[in-house]
Amino acid sequence: MVKKAELVEGKKAEKLLEAEEKPSISIMIDEEAWITSEMISIGALTPLQGFMTQEDYHSVLYNGRLADDSPFPVVLSFAPAGKRNAETVKTKIKEGDMITLINPLKETVATLEIEEKWKYDKKERVKKIFGTTDEHHPGVKKVYERMGDTSLAGKLTLLKRPNWGAFESLRITPEESKKIIKKQNAKSVVSFWTGANPVHRGHEHIQRNLMEHYDMMMAVPLVNMAKAEQVTSEYRVACYEVLFKNYYPKHKVLLAPTKITYIFAGPREAVLHAIISRNYGATAVE
Repeated sequence: MVKKAELVEGKKAEKLLEAEEKPSISIMIDEEAWITSEMISIGALTPLQGFMTQEDYHSVLYNGRLADDSPFPVVLSFAPAGKRNAETVKTKIKEGDMITLINPLKETVATLEIEEKWKYDKKERVKKIFGTTDEHHPGVKKVYERMGDTSLAGKLTLLKRPNWGAFESLRITPEESKKIIKKQNAKSVVSFWTGANPVHRGHEHIQRNLMEHYDMMMAVPLVNMAKAEQVTSEYRVACYEVLFKNYYPKHKVLLAPTKITYIFAGPREAVLHAIISRNYGATAVE
Protein backbone atom coordinates (compact mmCIF):
# COMPACT_ATOMS: atom_id res chain seq x y z
CA MET A 1 0.00 0.00 0.00
CA VAL A 2 1.26 3.49 -0.82
CA LYS A 3 1.97 6.18 1.74
CA LYS A 4 -1.16 7.96 2.97
CA ALA A 5 -2.38 10.82 0.77
CA GLU A 6 -2.74 14.27 2.30
CA LEU A 7 -4.46 17.57 1.66
CA VAL A 8 -2.24 20.63 2.02
CA GLU A 9 -3.91 24.04 2.02
CA GLY A 10 -3.16 27.68 2.81
CA LYS A 11 0.37 29.06 3.04
CA LYS A 12 1.96 25.62 3.14
CA ALA A 13 0.34 24.78 -0.21
CA GLU A 14 1.44 28.13 -1.64
CA LYS A 15 5.05 27.41 -0.66
CA LEU A 16 4.90 23.97 -2.23
CA LEU A 17 3.42 25.42 -5.40
CA GLU A 18 6.15 28.07 -5.54
CA ALA A 19 8.79 25.40 -5.04
CA GLU A 20 7.44 23.48 -8.03
CA GLU A 21 7.66 26.54 -10.34
CA LYS A 22 8.24 24.86 -13.72
CA PRO A 23 8.18 21.12 -13.03
CA SER A 24 10.09 18.95 -15.48
CA ILE A 25 7.42 16.25 -15.47
CA SER A 26 3.69 16.90 -15.37
CA ILE A 27 0.54 14.94 -16.15
CA MET A 28 -2.73 16.63 -17.10
CA ILE A 29 -5.80 15.24 -15.34
CA ASP A 30 -9.50 15.70 -15.99
CA GLU A 31 -12.06 16.80 -13.42
CA GLU A 32 -13.00 13.25 -12.45
CA ALA A 33 -9.40 12.37 -11.57
CA TRP A 34 -9.13 15.64 -9.65
CA ILE A 35 -12.31 14.89 -7.70
CA THR A 36 -11.04 11.37 -6.94
CA SER A 37 -7.75 12.86 -5.71
CA GLU A 38 -9.71 15.15 -3.41
CA MET A 39 -11.80 12.30 -2.02
CA ILE A 40 -8.72 10.21 -1.33
CA SER A 41 -6.91 13.13 0.32
CA ILE A 42 -9.74 14.11 2.70
CA GLY A 43 -10.32 10.52 3.81
CA ALA A 44 -13.64 9.96 2.03
CA LEU A 45 -12.30 6.73 0.52
CA THR A 46 -10.51 5.33 3.58
CA PRO A 47 -9.06 2.66 3.86
CA LEU A 48 -7.71 3.58 0.43
CA GLN A 49 -4.69 5.82 1.02
CA GLY A 50 -3.79 6.68 -2.56
CA PHE A 51 -4.04 5.47 -6.13
CA MET A 52 -3.72 1.69 -6.04
CA THR A 53 -0.52 -0.29 -6.33
CA GLN A 54 -0.51 -3.38 -8.51
CA GLU A 55 -0.89 -5.60 -5.43
CA ASP A 56 -3.93 -3.70 -4.16
CA TYR A 57 -5.40 -3.48 -7.65
CA HIS A 58 -5.40 -7.23 -8.27
CA SER A 59 -6.52 -7.99 -4.72
CA VAL A 60 -9.55 -5.72 -5.13
CA LEU A 61 -10.27 -6.98 -8.63
CA TYR A 62 -10.43 -10.64 -7.57
CA ASN A 63 -11.27 -10.50 -3.85
CA GLY A 64 -13.00 -7.16 -3.23
CA ARG A 65 -10.36 -6.35 -0.62
CA LEU A 66 -7.12 -4.40 -0.46
CA ALA A 67 -3.89 -6.34 0.02
CA ASP A 68 -4.13 -5.77 3.80
CA ASP A 69 -7.58 -7.47 3.71
CA SER A 70 -9.56 -4.23 4.19
CA PRO A 71 -12.85 -4.37 2.24
CA PHE A 72 -12.82 -2.23 -0.89
CA PRO A 73 -15.04 -3.04 -3.86
CA VAL A 74 -13.76 -1.12 -6.91
CA VAL A 75 -10.35 -0.48 -8.41
CA LEU A 76 -9.16 3.13 -8.30
CA SER A 77 -5.90 3.32 -10.18
CA PHE A 78 -4.27 6.28 -11.88
CA ALA A 79 -3.68 5.52 -15.57
CA PRO A 80 -3.38 8.84 -17.44
CA ALA A 81 -4.94 8.89 -20.90
CA GLY A 82 -4.20 11.06 -23.92
CA LYS A 83 -1.31 11.12 -26.40
CA ARG A 84 0.85 13.59 -24.45
CA ASN A 85 0.29 11.85 -21.12
CA ALA A 86 0.97 8.42 -22.63
CA GLU A 87 4.28 9.59 -24.09
CA THR A 88 5.25 11.22 -20.77
CA VAL A 89 4.44 8.08 -18.79
CA LYS A 90 6.27 5.85 -21.26
CA THR A 91 9.47 7.85 -21.75
CA LYS A 92 9.91 10.23 -18.83
CA ILE A 93 8.46 8.79 -15.62
CA LYS A 94 10.25 6.22 -13.51
CA GLU A 95 9.86 4.95 -9.98
CA GLY A 96 11.24 7.45 -7.48
CA ASP A 97 10.25 10.52 -9.53
CA MET A 98 8.16 13.38 -8.16
CA ILE A 99 5.64 14.55 -10.74
CA THR A 100 2.98 17.23 -10.71
CA LEU A 101 -0.64 16.84 -11.69
CA ILE A 102 -2.11 19.78 -13.57
CA ASN A 103 -5.70 20.62 -14.44
CA PRO A 104 -6.90 21.60 -17.96
CA LEU A 105 -6.00 25.24 -17.13
CA LYS A 106 -2.42 24.01 -16.56
CA GLU A 107 -2.55 24.86 -12.85
CA THR A 108 -0.63 22.57 -10.52
CA VAL A 109 -3.18 20.84 -8.29
CA ALA A 110 -1.24 17.96 -6.76
CA THR A 111 2.05 16.10 -6.59
CA LEU A 112 2.63 12.36 -6.89
CA GLU A 113 5.75 10.58 -5.65
CA ILE A 114 6.03 7.58 -7.96
CA GLU A 115 6.41 4.35 -6.02
CA GLU A 116 5.24 2.00 -8.75
CA LYS A 117 4.65 2.05 -12.51
CA TRP A 118 2.83 -0.89 -14.04
CA LYS A 119 0.70 -2.05 -16.95
CA TYR A 120 -2.75 -3.56 -16.58
CA ASP A 121 -5.31 -5.31 -18.75
CA LYS A 122 -8.39 -3.16 -19.45
CA LYS A 123 -10.41 -6.13 -20.66
CA GLU A 124 -9.70 -8.03 -17.44
CA ARG A 125 -10.63 -4.96 -15.42
CA VAL A 126 -14.02 -4.33 -16.99
CA LYS A 127 -14.92 -8.01 -17.05
CA LYS A 128 -14.30 -8.40 -13.30
CA ILE A 129 -15.90 -5.10 -12.24
CA PHE A 130 -18.86 -4.91 -14.62
CA GLY A 131 -19.31 -8.53 -15.66
CA THR A 132 -19.04 -7.59 -19.34
CA THR A 133 -16.66 -6.21 -21.94
CA ASP A 134 -19.47 -4.68 -24.01
CA GLU A 135 -18.58 -1.04 -24.67
CA HIS A 136 -22.26 -0.10 -24.71
CA HIS A 137 -22.12 -0.47 -20.93
CA PRO A 138 -21.43 3.07 -19.59
CA GLY A 139 -18.83 1.88 -17.06
CA VAL A 140 -16.94 -0.16 -19.65
CA LYS A 141 -17.08 2.72 -22.11
CA LYS A 142 -15.65 5.13 -19.55
CA VAL A 143 -12.68 2.84 -18.76
CA TYR A 144 -11.76 2.59 -22.45
CA GLU A 145 -12.19 6.33 -23.04
CA ARG A 146 -10.66 7.76 -19.84
CA MET A 147 -7.91 5.31 -18.89
CA GLY A 148 -4.45 4.86 -20.31
CA ASP A 149 -2.53 1.57 -20.43
CA THR A 150 -0.04 2.21 -17.61
CA SER A 151 -0.88 2.91 -13.97
CA LEU A 152 1.07 5.07 -11.53
CA ALA A 153 0.97 4.65 -7.76
CA GLY A 154 2.58 6.68 -4.98
CA LYS A 155 2.20 9.30 -2.28
CA LEU A 156 -0.46 11.81 -3.37
CA THR A 157 -0.41 15.38 -2.03
CA LEU A 158 -3.37 17.54 -3.04
CA LEU A 159 -2.44 21.24 -3.21
CA LYS A 160 -5.57 22.73 -4.76
CA ARG A 161 -9.10 21.44 -4.33
CA PRO A 162 -11.47 21.57 -7.32
CA ASN A 163 -14.14 24.25 -7.22
CA TRP A 164 -17.61 22.78 -6.80
CA GLY A 165 -19.31 25.71 -8.47
CA ALA A 166 -22.91 26.03 -7.27
CA PHE A 167 -22.23 23.48 -4.53
CA GLU A 168 -19.06 25.06 -3.10
CA SER A 169 -20.85 26.27 0.05
CA LEU A 170 -22.31 22.79 0.63
CA ARG A 171 -19.05 20.85 0.35
CA ILE A 172 -18.29 18.98 3.53
CA THR A 173 -15.40 16.74 4.60
CA PRO A 174 -15.67 13.56 6.66
CA GLU A 175 -14.09 15.37 9.59
CA GLU A 176 -16.64 18.20 9.40
CA SER A 177 -19.52 15.77 9.06
CA LYS A 178 -18.46 13.82 12.14
CA LYS A 179 -18.22 17.05 14.15
CA ILE A 180 -21.82 17.91 13.26
CA ILE A 181 -22.99 14.43 14.20
CA LYS A 182 -21.12 14.61 17.50
CA LYS A 183 -22.58 18.04 18.26
CA GLN A 184 -26.08 16.59 17.82
CA ASN A 185 -25.12 13.67 20.04
CA ALA A 186 -26.40 11.32 17.34
CA LYS A 187 -25.52 7.68 17.94
CA SER A 188 -27.25 6.25 14.88
CA VAL A 189 -27.00 7.93 11.47
CA VAL A 190 -28.43 6.57 8.22
CA SER A 191 -27.23 7.80 4.84
CA PHE A 192 -29.65 8.13 1.95
CA TRP A 193 -28.11 8.36 -1.54
CA THR A 194 -29.88 9.88 -4.53
CA GLY A 195 -28.64 10.25 -8.08
CA ALA A 196 -30.67 10.95 -11.17
CA ASN A 197 -34.00 11.91 -9.61
CA PRO A 198 -35.06 14.88 -7.47
CA VAL A 199 -36.58 14.14 -4.09
CA HIS A 200 -40.18 12.97 -4.55
CA ARG A 201 -43.01 11.86 -2.28
CA GLY A 202 -41.72 8.29 -2.21
CA HIS A 203 -38.33 9.52 -1.00
CA GLU A 204 -40.01 11.74 1.59
CA HIS A 205 -42.03 8.83 2.96
CA ILE A 206 -38.93 6.67 3.31
CA GLN A 207 -36.86 9.48 4.82
CA ARG A 208 -39.48 10.36 7.44
CA ASN A 209 -39.62 6.71 8.46
CA LEU A 210 -35.83 6.60 8.69
CA MET A 211 -35.79 9.66 10.95
CA GLU A 212 -38.16 7.86 13.31
CA HIS A 213 -35.71 4.98 13.68
CA TYR A 214 -32.36 6.81 13.54
CA ASP A 215 -31.01 9.84 15.39
CA MET A 216 -30.07 11.53 12.10
CA MET A 217 -30.42 11.10 8.36
CA MET A 218 -27.55 12.09 6.08
CA ALA A 219 -28.75 12.93 2.57
CA VAL A 220 -26.08 12.28 -0.08
CA PRO A 221 -27.09 13.63 -3.49
CA LEU A 222 -24.64 12.99 -6.31
CA VAL A 223 -23.85 16.33 -7.92
CA ASN A 224 -22.13 15.02 -11.02
CA MET A 225 -24.61 13.84 -13.63
CA ALA A 226 -23.94 10.49 -15.26
CA LYS A 227 -26.11 11.39 -18.25
CA ALA A 228 -26.83 14.77 -19.80
CA GLU A 229 -30.57 14.16 -19.95
CA GLN A 230 -30.90 13.74 -16.17
CA VAL A 231 -32.51 16.40 -13.96
CA THR A 232 -29.80 18.95 -13.18
CA SER A 233 -27.86 18.62 -9.94
CA GLU A 234 -28.72 22.22 -9.00
CA TYR A 235 -32.44 21.41 -9.12
CA ARG A 236 -32.06 18.18 -7.16
CA VAL A 237 -30.04 19.85 -4.38
CA ALA A 238 -32.50 22.77 -4.27
CA CYS A 239 -35.28 20.25 -3.58
CA TYR A 240 -33.34 18.95 -0.58
CA GLU A 241 -32.72 22.46 0.70
CA VAL A 242 -36.46 23.24 0.63
CA LEU A 243 -37.25 20.03 2.50
CA PHE A 244 -34.54 20.62 5.10
CA LYS A 245 -35.50 24.25 5.66
CA ASN A 246 -39.27 23.93 5.78
CA TYR A 247 -40.37 20.35 6.46
CA TYR A 248 -37.77 18.18 8.21
CA PRO A 249 -36.61 18.65 11.84
CA LYS A 250 -33.30 20.46 11.50
CA HIS A 251 -31.54 18.50 14.25
CA LYS A 252 -32.32 15.26 12.42
CA VAL A 253 -30.82 15.99 8.99
CA LEU A 254 -27.43 16.56 7.40
CA LEU A 255 -26.80 17.41 3.73
CA ALA A 256 -23.56 15.94 2.37
CA PRO A 257 -23.37 16.19 -1.45
CA THR A 258 -20.65 14.24 -3.22
CA LYS A 259 -19.12 14.84 -6.64
CA ILE A 260 -18.47 11.24 -7.59
CA THR A 261 -20.43 9.90 -10.55
CA TYR A 262 -22.14 6.58 -10.99
CA ILE A 263 -19.69 3.80 -11.81
CA PHE A 264 -22.49 1.45 -12.89
CA ALA A 265 -20.84 -1.41 -11.00
CA GLY A 266 -23.92 -2.92 -9.37
CA PRO A 267 -23.35 -4.41 -5.89
CA ARG A 268 -19.72 -3.28 -5.87
CA GLU A 269 -20.92 0.31 -6.14
CA ALA A 270 -23.36 -0.21 -3.28
CA VAL A 271 -20.46 -1.31 -1.07
CA LEU A 272 -18.46 1.76 -2.14
CA HIS A 273 -21.35 4.01 -1.08
CA ALA A 274 -21.45 2.22 2.27
CA ILE A 275 -17.73 2.79 2.82
CA ILE A 276 -17.99 6.50 1.98
CA SER A 277 -21.03 6.82 4.27
CA ARG A 278 -19.13 5.20 7.14
CA ASN A 279 -16.24 7.61 6.62
CA TYR A 280 -18.69 10.51 6.94
CA GLY A 281 -20.02 9.14 10.22
CA ALA A 282 -23.03 7.09 9.10
CA THR A 283 -23.84 3.84 10.88
CA ALA A 284 -26.27 2.53 8.24
CA VAL A 285 -27.10 3.00 4.55
CA GLU A 286 -30.53 3.07 2.95
